[in-house]
Amino acid sequence: MLQEVLKHIEPRQHFVLTSHARPDGDAIGSALACGQVLRSLGKEAQVVMHDPVPRIYQRLPSVTAFSVHVLMDSSTVS
Repeated sequence: MLQEVLKHIEPRQHFVLTSHARPDGDAIGSALACGQVLRSLGKEAQVVMHDPVPRIYQRLPSVTAFSVHVLMDSSTVS
């Protein structure tokens, strides 16, 4: 199974990682860890969450807070 996943990762360079709404520790940790693995493979990886990262997890490595989010090509505005 891992070889199948790597087969799809190897030819690509840019990745955006995300998770479910209202991310918990598992979601945030998994996305950050996957991002670190991809970067160690020489890939570009960004972790993007829809909702803010809860304060308890904001000190994790690679967590960045943004004050503005722009969503392009959406069918609704909220």
